Amino acid sequence: MDRMFGLGLLLAVPLTAAETTWRRTDDSLALLGADGAAIWQFNHAASQATPYFHPLALPGGPPLTWVAPPDHPWHYGLWFAWKYLNGRNYWDFDRRTGKWDGVVKWSEVQVTPRDDRSARIALALVYRPADKDEPVLREQRRIDISAPDADGGHALDWSATFTAGDAPVVFDRTPIVGEPKGVPWGGYAGLTWRCAKDLKEPQAVSAAGLRDMQAHGQPASGCDLSGLLGGRAMGLAMVEHPANRVTPTPWYLAFDLRTPFLCLKSAPLFRASLTLPARESFTLRYRVLVHRERWDAARVKAAAEGFAR
Repeated sequence: MDRMFGLGLLLAVPLTAAETTWRRTDDSLALLGADGAAIWQFNHAASQATPYFHPLALPGGPPLTWVAPPDHPWHYGLWFAWKYLNGRNYWDFDRRTGKWDGVVKWSEVQVTPRDDRSARIALALVYRPADKDEPVLREQRRIDISAPDADGGHALDWSATFTAGDAPVVFDRTPIVGEPKGVPWGGYAGLTWRCAKDLKEPQAVSAAGLRDMQAHGQPASGCDLSGLLGGRAMGLAMVEHPANRVTPTPWYLAFDLRTPFLCLKSAPLFRASLTLPARESFTLRYRVLVHRERWDAARVKAAAEGFAR
């Protein structure tokens, strides 16, 4: 992996292999820091609605992620979800019944922690209507997680290959403003980070140089969201691979400081729906970088170029 993750070495707490340890259960894998707290944890219990990462943090720092916040209890820290597949909702459940219209199931979970503190996670997922057994879509997912670097920054390389079943699959989302029944919050589906409740003074910047909500819905090779946690600046960037089905990726930002509701999402369907013919496939690849300090557009662009190489 490209190792140009972090800034702010004056705040760095160098980590050695002796200061980390793996914690593995039947349903999770976590890398623990010297204080015993998880730097990251991947959760894959069969009873969950989706596999997800929480916590996701810098060594010795508070989690950057939030799971099941009251405003959107179907938000799971760092996770991937489609919105509509053939008209069925795979993003959220019915608040009245607690039931899902579309469900995701996974199997063949392989978690491989390594002595150098990196790891690989692989699993197979199927997407199907809640009232049917036959999947409409299959996914092969692989996530390669780097060891923490000198200042604790780390990267997750996320690769997902989607294959339609015996019928075409229409990928869609809530319509955006300017479309019939469009709403300001439309356009979302994809890899998502729900920010920690206590993240203060949030700032976003895209590789195209757009800041905060100016970057919302706009295509770029990457986008970063940072803020203050425990009085220290830190953040998370997402960058795309140029071979993705939709490139450059539009990025979805939520910036409601009252709730608070802060999100960064890849949004490959923001501008338009997508149809995948029967038995055909496409792959999406992203790199997620957890880092200290705030990044500018040049740093996001450099991270995207590093991933592309």
